[in-house]
Amino acid sequence: LGILAASYLAARALSFLFGKGLGAAARRTATGLDDRLVTAVRRPVTYALFLIGAYVAVHRSPLPDHWKALIDQGLFVLSVLLITLALIRAYVILMTWYTNESPRAAAGGLGVEFGPLLSKLGSVIIALIAGITILEYMGVKVESLIVSLGVGSLAVGLAAKDTLANMFAGFNL
Repeated sequence: LGILAASYLAARALSFLFGKGLGAAARRTATGLDDRLVTAVRRPVTYALFLIGAYVAVHRSPLPDHWKALIDQGLFVLSVLLITLALIRAYVILMTWYTNESPRAAAGGLGVEFGPLLSKLGSVIIALIAGITILEYMGVKVESLIVSLGVGSLAVGLAAKDTLANMFAGFNL
């Protein structure tokens, strides 16, 4: 319990220093993009630092090996979910900035039109990769799932070919 308490306090202290140090550096820049990125990943970094302490605490404890293995699996799943959360937040912030505030956004174009779609699609892809990673770690064979996702996307792509062609033609007009 002492290791968990120490890791919690250390995680909070490092998160505070992370927020202050990077926050000060981000405020000196011209755009607000980096300010939003620091704010978005600060909490997942805090939790990840605590999970490192929890991992050390579990392996220092006199628990049976099968309990340690189960707790390791839980910590791995939580770690992947935290990384996924941080990546999705950062990706959405970057896509929002690109479609609304970047120099390219002022010029208009397809990036602005498809920005929300690409933001949602990227978030789904990041979540799918995280889900596949967790399933693979748990011992589930994901090769058939990956193949079926590939075949399914090919079928959707071929089915939507005419619709997408008409949509792109409409944007060019």
